[in-house]
Amino acid sequence: MKPLLDPAEFLMQQRKVTLLIPGFLGPADLKKITGALDDLALAELELFLSRAAFVRTAPSGFVDGLCGLFGLVAQAGGDLPVAALTRMADVGQSSSQFWLRADPVHLKADRDRVVMFGNRQLNVTAAEAAQLVEEFNRLFADDGVQLEAPTPNRWYLNVAQPPKIATTALADVMGQNIHPLLPRGEEAMAWHKLLNEAQMLFHTSAVNQRRELSGLPVINSIWLWGGGVLAEPGEVKWQGVWSNEDLAIALARFAGVAHGSAVPTAEDLLAQIETGEHLVVLDGATDAVQFQDIGTWRQFIAGVSSDWIAPLLQALKRGELAQLSVISTEGEHYSLTPAQLRRWWKRRRSLLTFMS
Repeated sequence: MKPLLDPAEFLMQQRKVTLLIPGFLGPADLKKITGALDDLALAELELFLSRAAFVRTAPSGFVDGLCGLFGLVAQAGGDLPVAALTRMADVGQSSSQFWLRADPVHLKADRDRVVMFGNRQLNVTAAEAAQLVEEFNRLFADDGVQLEAPTPNRWYLNVAQPPKIATTALADVMGQNIHPLLPRGEEAMAWHKLLNEAQMLFHTSAVNQRRELSGLPVINSIWLWGGGVLAEPGEVKWQGVWSNEDLAIALARFAGVAHGSAVPTAEDLLAQIETGEHLVVLDGATDAVQFQDIGTWRQFIAGVSSDWIAPLLQALKRGELAQLSVISTEGEHYSLTPAQLRRWWKRRRSLLTFMS
């Protein structure tokens, strides 16, 4: 009689891993660059793409795509409640009030446009954040808004009355001209005015005077986005979420899902999970794609192939993984099962053939 399956082996066979990879297929027009993929070891990634089932959806952007994996969808003319979600994670408690993200950023004039450079490279200190927040709140004391900075890079604006605007996520503005991406809607002009006044305030702040003297980029604006109020969490399929991205962790906490910091490789992940569906956010290509940094993207995608796809393909072959999926925020969704991996007649194709 055939022996019963070992319980630990059975659990391993039920595991599913989904990799969410913004910027998965590289910067725009990468396919047109001669030699863009030369000398890259991508055999495992190309094999995965060649044999996986493929579904194309509308591009979502990172924030909408990630929130969609937790059942959150923005209503027409409004935002996803990102600010309320990440603030809950940052301060350790939820709020029934309306919050906007108001992140400190660096804007740079470039001829006839103003380009967003975000805040990842600003290295804002807690003291700088506290001083700018205090100056902001003093200026806008009578306007029904209150700014707070529980972390140096994530600031929040409490608004007495929910504004009639829609915004664009900071991640989708990086490297872009900000003018067409500013708040829009019935009350847009009032919020443009607030942003202009905040920029003038920051320009004269001693915080930025000190930064200029030290040769540091100035904190010359805030970016408003992700406004909303928390609702009740719905059911999600994830058993675990693995990421260093603040929104992913906030969504996991909101949904009551176990979560952990991003691990270096798939082997580290497999050593820690037993069963269920697990979401891994690999966001190392985000800035490279937005700023057309081909070299950084090349390093990233080679690491995805060797450190993630290769070990997960081996787990599929051994029957220790039920499914491997890769989702991009550009509309590609690939999924592979052990049976699909055995389709030897589907020959490996170059990554270039998968780029639109």
